[in-house]
Amino acid sequence: MRIIAIANIWKKISDNFFTPQHSVGSVGQKTAALLIPLLFIALVFVSVRLFSTHWPGTTEARTVSTEVSSAVVDSGDKINWEIPELYPTTLRDPMQFGSAKSGINDGNLIVRGIVYSEDNPSAIIDSQIRREGDKVAGAVITKINRNSVEFEMNGKKWTQKVQR
Repeated sequence: MRIIAIANIWKKISDNFFTPQHSVGSVGQKTAALLIPLLFIALVFVSVRLFSTHWPGTTEARTVSTEVSSAVVDSGDKINWEIPELYPTTLRDPMQFGSAKSGINDGNLIVRGIVYSEDNPSAIIDSQIRREGDKVAGAVITKINRNSVEFEMNGKKWTQKVQR
């Protein structure tokens, strides 16, 4: 009974693989269909040999020395640690983006560029992108034009052009 089942399976395999078909690339498909199971078996064999717990040439167990040295050597030298000075406030905080900047601006606003659009114009002022209504060093940006920016501070208004 079992032999008949194996014979039937072999007949189906041989009919599928070795009967001529009129499709393009049937030889390549047959070759791939035969090689894939063989390569899989080879992969399993190599993996089992590689990852098995028994390594060739290791027939006896190795012992590891577990002796603990309890000798403590005291050199008699004491280390005199000095407390270091605090970091200066001019250093950049590594947890924050950007460079170290003091919060004080001397009032010189430099307009580096303008990205103009009708609905949302913006300007690059002191290496930061600003929009209308933003505060920069105490001054409010009232209007951004195509090639100038209007500021207002303490009731005074002025216009600055792009500096290159």
